[in-house]
Amino acid sequence: MDNAVESHVKALALNGDKEWEPGARKFQEWEERKQWVPISLFRSILISVVVRAWRSGAEKREKKRKRRESKQARQQQRQ
Repeated sequence: MDNAVESHVKALALNGDKEWEPGARKFQEWEERKQWVPISLFRSILISVVVRAWRSGAEKREKKRKRRESKQARQQQRQ
């Protein structure tokens, strides 16, 4: 896919579209957009999100477990 886009941008410039020539506004914007963020940053963000979701889920499970145990204890006291 990247090669197709690269070829298209080159074709635009070769066919006389001044905005797509190297150094022109659209070309520069495209160059900026295609810059890659280091994979380590993506990995750290992903891990952060997953850990936060896991912790949140763990807290909810713990609260649910405590409610269930207290409900069972109340039921046993009634019997």
